[in-house]
Amino acid sequence: MKKVMISTVYSGTALGYAAHKLGVDKVYLLVTVPAHPESDRAVKEFRQRYKDLPVEIIKETIPQYDIAEGAQKIVKIIRKESKENEVYIHTSEGRKTMMLALLFAAYAEKKSVQAAYYVGSADHKGPMLIQLPLLEFRVRGNKKRILQELKSGNVKVMSMAKKLDIHKTMVYNHIKSLIRDGYLTEDWELTDAGKVVVL
Repeated sequence: MKKVMISTVYSGTALGYAAHKLGVDKVYLLVTVPAHPESDRAVKEFRQRYKDLPVEIIKETIPQYDIAEGAQKIVKIIRKESKENEVYIHTSEGRKTMMLALLFAAYAEKKSVQAAYYVGSADHKGPMLIQLPLLEFRVRGNKKRILQELKSGNVKVMSMAKKLDIHKTMVYNHIKSLIRDGYLTEDWELTDAGKVVVL
């Protein structure tokens, strides 16, 4: 069983520290489209640093601002790797939207991720790995099915009620709750969190 780290990347400083501390065998480096010169430089330096070690390095691109699409790509990586390996998440570098995509993917695949980390420092004593909580999306049952229906384009309450075998009042109540909890907009469009729930 290998240790696989999926990491955002920008300067490469925290990335190298996390890879060393975790003792990884394989690293997925997430960079944005369009690419940033600093990230490209960090990826080259990281590859150079590990060229004589048995560490597989894979560069993956995710959209810069589409959190849900980025999370979807990362979920596929987690599902593939977790079949035979331990998966770790590292979120210290890159744009905040990248960090959110990576964390949302980890939340969606919580049972397949060993841990999520951020590199920080305590009292100026140097870097340290800080373990982040792996939260869980608590959308299940009919609420999740309503999100799936809305994602597929079904916005008719009567149709959803019939398909889910519930009263239309319950559909409205669930939608109101999904809006309040941040999974739907007022216009019944899935937010990034809503899109991740139905991955």
